[in-house]
Formats: sequence, C-alpha cells, structure tokens
Amino acid sequence: HPRVRRQRQMCIRDSNNAVSPYATTYVATVDKIESLNFISVIITFEALFTKTTNVAGATVFGSVKNISAYAKNSKNKVSILNKNYKLIDSARTIAANYSLRVSVYDSSSGGSNTYSRQYYVEFYVSGNGQVY
Repeated sequence: HPRVRRQRQMCIRDSNNAVSPYATTYVATVDKIESLNFISVIITFEALFTKTTNVAGATVFGSVKNISAYAKNSKNKVSILNKNYKLIDSARTIAANYSLRVSVYDSSSGGSNTYSRQYYVEFYVSGNGQVY
C-alpha cells in the first residue's frame, strides 16, 4: 500500500539521522581560576557530548548530553543557579552561559563566603574550551 511504503521510507530516513544511545560520550573541560576574597578557587566547566561528521566530513558536535560546573577543591562549593547552551559555528562550538553561586571555604575563619558570578564558556569539539 502506498501510505505504508511512504511511512516506512520516512522511518528509514529519520533513523539515519538519529544519534545512537550507544554512541561514545566525550568530555570537554575548561578551568577558571577565580580569586574571591583573596582565596583562589578553581571552577571546572564541563560538557558531555557525542560527535558526528557534517556533509563536508568535518567533525562536529552530534548531541550535547549535559553541561555542568563544579569546584576542584571539595571544601568549596559551586551551585548552578541557571545554565543554558546552544550550538554555534556550524555545530563546532557549544556556547554556554552559567549563573553560579560559589561558596568559598576560608580556612583562617573556618567559615564560608558566598559569591554570585556569571560566566560565558565556549566548548570546542576538540575537547578544550575558553571561559570569558
């Protein structure tokens, strides 16, 4: 029947563009050293993603699974208040915006101070990136 044949063709077409749930997941990380109240805090921004190739054969992002941020030192805490991203540069760059609350442990007082910060991060398909 023509409708069944057309539906089957559409399913085959759509399945060729789907990202496999078994695709390899890659990680891109970028560190930002932030001096807050004379205490250095290393904030790591991270993107989990898959790769694919475009029609020209160049490696690009296939899908973005997650973006996150955390403090390298376990005594400091990073809370993500808001985050969003989009693929730019023909899917070769993830442009991410973060709104963070950073709690910095002060060993001299034994307490923590909290700071709010905004960050713009670009992750590249090569696995590295840049914090602005």
